[in-house]
Amino acid sequence: MAVACADAWLHSYELGWTDQCFLGYGQGNYWNSHTWFTNGFRPCPGWEMLAMRNRFAAGDLMGVGSRAVPSLERGTGKEAGGYPLLGAYAMRDGDRWSIFVVSRKLDGDTPVTLRLPFAKAAKIALHKLTGDPRLNNREKLNIAPQSQDVPAAALKDGVFAINAETGGGQGGMPPGSVFLYVFEGAGK
Repeated sequence: MAVACADAWLHSYELGWTDQCFLGYGQGNYWNSHTWFTNGFRPCPGWEMLAMRNRFAAGDLMGVGSRAVPSLERGTGKEAGGYPLLGAYAMRDGDRWSIFVVSRKLDGDTPVTLRLPFAKAAKIALHKLTGDPRLNNREKLNIAPQSQDVPAAALKDGVFAINAETGGGQGGMPPGSVFLYVFEGAGK
């Protein structure tokens, strides 16, 4: 659910929407932000994603281009189409960049290399929601936000790879995950 919410909210900025609303702050099994109070009042992954965006990302939405993105091919003839299995969104606030990377895959890590419009950063932080994309938080907290510092040296001449050193898996971006990298003091 966090992946779908990330795509819906972040992509809507590209269409000119600015205010975002989670369907319902409240308790319940469906279309609410949290489970029943008597069942732990656990946040749903979509709520956690919106909270992560509100706490750690700021600024204007920037254009993002993509190359060589794995896709799911569906249909035949005129109905054929490819659906990208990775997405990226960037926000800029002065020399602070917030880069969201979203994996729409259900299985397997995906190698990801970001080519950024700045060569280095003074500080890099990662905030992420990751775990089995088939799980939810109804019975227990399966998906919870995690944060970590990433070595600034991981960004070399504007190239940044998602791997074990930068908070990903051995093979790159974990399936069904939302990563938010915050680059502070970004410069040439």
